[in-house]
Amino acid sequence: MAVFKDFALIFVFILNFKALEVGGSYNITFHPESIEGQVENQDRDVFYNYTCCYSNNTSINIQSENTGIVDIIRNRTTLFTDAAIGSVIPSSFTIRGNRLGRTTLRVTIHHVPPEQSCSEGGKTPCITKGELVTRYRVAIIREERVEQTIFTVGLAIIVIILTVMMGCSVDLKIIWEVLKKPIAPAIGFLCQFILMPLLGFGISRLLRMESGLGLGLFVVSCSPGGGASNIYTVLLNGDLDLSVTMTFISKIAALGMMPFWMWALGHVYVQDAQITIPFANIGYSLLALVFPIGIGLLIKRFSPKVADFLAKGTKWLSLFFIAYVFSFGIYANLYMYRLMGRQPEVILAGIMLPWVAYGLAFALAMLLKQGVKRATTIAIETGIQDIAIALIVLQFSFPNPEADLAAVMPIATVMFTPLPLVAAFAIISIRKIVITRANKSEMRDIVEDETKSQTENSYYIENSNTEKKIPSIYCVTPICENNITKDPYALGSRL
Repeated sequence: MAVFKDFALIFVFILNFKALEVGGSYNITFHPESIEGQVENQDRDVFYNYTCCYSNNTSINIQSENTGIVDIIRNRTTLFTDAAIGSVIPSSFTIRGNRLGRTTLRVTIHHVPPEQSCSEGGKTPCITKGELVTRYRVAIIREERVEQTIFTVGLAIIVIILTVMMGCSVDLKIIWEVLKKPIAPAIGFLCQFILMPLLGFGISRLLRMESGLGLGLFVVSCSPGGGASNIYTVLLNGDLDLSVTMTFISKIAALGMMPFWMWALGHVYVQDAQITIPFANIGYSLLALVFPIGIGLLIKRFSPKVADFLAKGTKWLSLFFIAYVFSFGIYANLYMYRLMGRQPEVILAGIMLPWVAYGLAFALAMLLKQGVKRATTIAIETGIQDIAIALIVLQFSFPNPEADLAAVMPIATVMFTPLPLVAAFAIISIRKIVITRANKSEMRDIVEDETKSQTENSYYIENSNTEKKIPSIYCVTPICENNITKDPYALGSRL
């Protein structure tokens, strides 16, 4: 027993010694401790102090883990020669922010034999046995522009007004009638708030997207259904009452479901950034966007004429919203489109999320025997997300660069969401035209056949009448003049 105790003490001593050796061998302190808010396309010096632990030559190498975001432009490698043990040696390096994003710098130490030299700047390799000391966090943001602030505020105002108008156009009686048969709305809820978030999370992990971009895709997938779904439901012969009901329910349910999914899986996207998910801000943003529905319902209850007037303007304000996003929005957020060109996974994710959602939701609804009409509606409601809510939640809840980086995904998604629906509408329209023309041709043939048949019948009738008159005519002759009878056929038979 005593031998075992002595062995345990020796083992613990060895572990502690190794920990002291590894943890205390190198001491590097940085100023600033990390960089948050470095503006893109600008340079910045980072200073550090290295406490020397070896008498022989040592080099410190700084390497960016994502050179697309940050690059080291000066003193990537620094050689320390013949420094006394315990001495503190100051040094520095310079970084350049290339684009919006967040990354880390790897700081490694290499022991250089006395006979090997190393030139500053890293042109001559001095790698023997490198050891990772620490990582240095860097966040690059965009330069603040007045245009972006105006766009964000304008977007929020338009969305709030549209939400009030939606409340004015909602007929609670229709929603109640739909909810009396809750299977279809329940399937829609399942697709909207279970299938979609898991799909968005899976796509972001499959494509190995940057944390900010993945966060944007995930927030889009957790968002409620968009108002455009009602329009496409009509165009594709879906169930409009079910569509309106699902849109209304998803707006209300988003108050709880979006924070739930951010709590469940959102931390995956922000753990590297060492930021916390702002649940309070998310809740306030959602409440500010959903509360206007209640205002619209109250207007409809106490002032139906005003509600009808506002409801009629929904279409035009929706068109203005689309024009606003894709005109002034593009001008104010050109970085989004540049980022799409540099990051092909952004385009791919923007295509995959809505298109795969259409297919999965339609298949699930058909599997549960909802019929083509309702399955089409559920698929449309699932695939079309309210990007305005996603944008506002991201812009008003998260810090930069996460907010700006994540905001790229709602725009990328909305660009590709309607394409399958437009294609389906075109196919349906062409099919209707072909069937209509075929029916017209068939009807024309039927009319022609009937006309021909009527003509032939008329001909036979006329000939029949003529034949009846012929005997009497032939009977009026000198030969049979005296044999005229009232029955021409009898007379004819005598002839």
